[in-house]
Amino acid sequence: MYLKEIQGFRVVAALLVAIYHIWFHRVSGGVDAFFVIAGFFLFQGFLKRDDLHFGDVTKYWRRTLGRIVPSASAVVLGTSLLFSGFGTRILSEERIDSAIAGILFYENMWLSNHGVNYLSMGQTPSPFQQLWALSVQFQLYFMLPPLVYLVFRLCRNRTNARRAMTQVFLGLLALAFAYALYKTYRYQPSAYFNTFARLWEFLAGGLLALVLPRIVVGRAVAKGLGYASLITLVGFAAVIPVADSFPGWAALIPVLATSAIIVAARNNAGMVVLNNRAMQWLGNLSFTFYLWHWPIYLFIWDRTGTPNVSVGVGMAILLVAFVLAFVTYHFLETPFRNLRLVKKRLATAVTVCALALVPTLGFSWGWKHHVDERQVASLEDIEKAVTGEKVAQLTPDLRLIKDDIPSSYKDGCYQRNFHASDVVSCNYGNPSGSYRIALVGGSHALQWLPALQEIARKDPRIKIINLVKSGCTFTLSLDGMEIDSDRAACLDWNRQAVEKLKALDPDMVVTNATRIQRDGETIPQGYRMAWDALPHTPVIAIRDNPRASFDIAACIDRNGEDDPACDAMRPTLARDALQPENLPDHVEAVDFSGFFCEEGRCPAVRDKIMLYRDSNHITATASRLMAQPLYDRIKLHLD
Repeated sequence: MYLKEIQGFRVVAALLVAIYHIWFHRVSGGVDAFFVIAGFFLFQGFLKRDDLHFGDVTKYWRRTLGRIVPSASAVVLGTSLLFSGFGTRILSEERIDSAIAGILFYENMWLSNHGVNYLSMGQTPSPFQQLWALSVQFQLYFMLPPLVYLVFRLCRNRTNARRAMTQVFLGLLALAFAYALYKTYRYQPSAYFNTFARLWEFLAGGLLALVLPRIVVGRAVAKGLGYASLITLVGFAAVIPVADSFPGWAALIPVLATSAIIVAARNNAGMVVLNNRAMQWLGNLSFTFYLWHWPIYLFIWDRTGTPNVSVGVGMAILLVAFVLAFVTYHFLETPFRNLRLVKKRLATAVTVCALALVPTLGFSWGWKHHVDERQVASLEDIEKAVTGEKVAQLTPDLRLIKDDIPSSYKDGCYQRNFHASDVVSCNYGNPSGSYRIALVGGSHALQWLPALQEIARKDPRIKIINLVKSGCTFTLSLDGMEIDSDRAACLDWNRQAVEKLKALDPDMVVTNATRIQRDGETIPQGYRMAWDALPHTPVIAIRDNPRASFDIAACIDRNGEDDPACDAMRPTLARDALQPENLPDHVEAVDFSGFFCEEGRCPAVRDKIMLYRDSNHITATASRLMAQPLYDRIKLHLD
C-alpha cells in the first residue's frame, strides 16, 4: 500500500532538520523520523512477498546503491570544490578526512572516533557532517536484509515468518534501545553517531511494518492522531532542550510521533497537509535536500565566523539547497538508477557505483596530498620556532592548527567521558625519572603538557604523570562554577584524583590557578580546597590564559594576523589575588600574562606564532615556547 502521507512527511522531516540547524542550532528529531521511515519501508518491501529468496536481497542492495551513490558523490564533490576553493584553510585536513569518510559511508564512525559533539559551537563543524545519517542508513541497509532473509528461510511459511520476525525484532529492539540508553549515558557525543545506538529506530519502523495491518482505528481518530503527532514532532525540540539525550529516551518522542503518523496514514487519515500533490513531488527531493542544506549553511558560517544568519539568508540557503536537490535528483540520481548495468547484477552494480565514486575520491586524495605537503613544511617551522629561530609564515600553518594539540588527545590518556569519574593516568617524559610532576585538571591544565614534555626532553630527571578530565578542573567544590562535564562525575573524579595523588606522592603538582567565566576571572574556592588537600606537595598554579567568544584561529584565517578584532580578551583579576601572602605556603602562582598580552592587547599571533587553536585553548606550539619560563620555576624546586 502506498501511503501518501509518509511521502509528504519526509518533506516535513527534512525541513525540520534544516530549519533547526540554520536558525535554532538544535537537534530537531527529523533525522530520527527518517530512520523510522527507512526501517518501515525496508521491512515492508520484503513482507509483501509470499516467498523470499536471497536474490530479493541482492536486488534490494542494487536498488539502494543506485539510489544513494550518485547523490552522495555529487554532494561530497560539490562540497569539496566549494570549500577547497573558497573556504577557510583552518580545517582542511579534517575536512578532507571527513569527505573521504562520507563518500565511503563511514562518516558516523569517523565523527564518533574523533569525539565530535554534534552542533558544537566551539568551532565550525565539518561541512560533511550531515553524511553521518546517510552512513548509518547505508550500513543498516546492508546489515538488516540478510537477517530478515534468515528468519524467513528458517520458518515454514509466510505466517510463521511474520510471527517469528515480530518476536526476533522486538527482542532486538529492546536490546538496541537499552544499548542506546547506556551509550548516551556514558558518552552522548559518541552515541549520537553510533550505528547500533540508532538501530532501535530502524527496528521500530520495521516492527510497525509487521504489526500495522492489525492496527485498525476509525478515520476521525486516525486524523486526530496524525495531526497531534505532527504538531508534537514539529514543536517538541523547540520547547524541550533534549539534544543531549539523543539517541536515548528523548528520541522516543520523534520515533513514536512518526510511528503514529504512519498508523494514521494506514487508516485513511486523509491529512491534506501531507498528501497533497506538491508534497508528493517534494518528497522525492527530501533526502537530497537534507544532504545539500548543511554544506551551504556551513559555508556561510565558515566565511562569516558565526552560526547565526538572518531570515533572508536562511531562506536563501533553503532555496539553493532545493535547487541543488532538484538538479541532483532529476539529472543524476534518476538516470543513474535507471541504468541497465545498475539493474543487472549486484557485482555489476557495485562496479558501476565504484566508478561513479572515482572523481570524488580522486579529488579528495589530491586535496589531501596538497595539504599533507603544507603540513610537513609547517612541522619544520614549528621545530625552528621552538628552538628560537625566526619563521617567515604563520606557524603552525592554519591547515595544521586544529591538530596542534597535546599528545594525550591522541593516545587516549584523557578522560573524555563527561559522565565517567574513573581516573585515567599516563606517564610522559622519563618513565624512570626521579622527579615526578603530576599535571592535574581539565583541558586548560592539559594544554601545558607540551611545555612539560619539552622540559623533560632537556632534563631527564623529570617524569610527568598526566591526570586530566575533559570539561572538569582540579577542584573539590563546584559552587559558583560553570563546567561542561557532569557535575557529580567531576567532583567524584576529583576526589579520586586527590586520593591517587596522595598515594603517588609526586614531587610537584601543576594545575590552574584561576578560572575565567562569564562573571570574570577568579580563584574558585574549590581550587583552594584541592590545594589544601595536598598540604605537603608543592603546587605550581598557572593563571588561565586570555580567551574569546569566537574561534580565534578561524578569525585570523578570515581577517589576517594583524586584525585586532581577532584578539583574545584578558578579564580583570583582583590585583592581589595571586600574591604569595594570599595563597597557601605550598602553592606558587605563575602568571604568563606578559607572554599573551602586551600594551593593552592580547593578540592571537606573536612573532608569526599562532597562540590559539580555538576560542580559548592555546596551541601545543605556544605551550612549548613557554617551556623555559615554566622550567625556571620548576628548577627552584629541583635544585
